[in-house]
Amino acid sequence: MKNTCLDPDNKPNANIDKFKYGRDKQHVIGYRSRSAGHIDEYRDGRTYSADWFSTSDTECHPGLYVWPTLRKARLWAGPKKEIIKVSIRVEDMHKAGFKWRCRQFTVIGKA
Repeated sequence: MKNTCLDPDNKPNANIDKFKYGRDKQHVIGYRSRSAGHIDEYRDGRTYSADWFSTSDTECHPGLYVWPTLRKARLWAGPKKEIIKVSIRVEDMHKAGFKWRCRQFTVIGKA
């Protein structure tokens, strides 16, 4: 993985333009669906990490996808999916095109 977009030593671009800070300046609040692909249910209070994380500028690459607003998360997930609020370290955020992905997040709870 060395010298590729999947290199674990790569630094994400930390582009958080549209996200609001949490209680400190080190975390932002994001939104996403409670379930996704291989995860039946992201549980409140738990931290989840991406198996693979890409720093590519291509929109659809490995990582945990999050959205800056509840409205955008609902548009992406669809009307029947439950949306949750998550806390993400700024240093783990990467924006590619019109999407954001992160290395890990902690589930705060239902949005």
